[in-house]
Amino acid sequence: TNTVKCGVRSGRRHSQSEVNSCRPFLIREIALIGPQVMVAVGNNAERTLREDILPHLQPHPPLIHRITHYSCRRNPKEVWSKEFSQLVKLLNTLCPRSSVSR
Repeated sequence: TNTVKCGVRSGRRHSQSEVNSCRPFLIREIALIGPQVMVAVGNNAERTLREDILPHLQPHPPLIHRITHYSCRRNPKEVWSKEFSQLVKLLNTLCPRSSVSR
């Protein structure tokens, strides 16, 4: 899901008022799903989740794993392969019995 549920960014960060408007919906969505790990695609998503969303998900907020966004444009296959390999390692550490595979 996106950290902001409506609007077009036009290559800019979401404004704080946009984040504030969507915060209750995102918090409720995350609370209903109850993930152990959330994957933030890019720095802006990670920052928004850490600063604006996770403080509202106490006492058991999910772990956030960030994957790159813009750097994958140069060599997408190699970059995404590396990013998802790191994510799979993280998931296998958290859930060793299920053994997540690529």
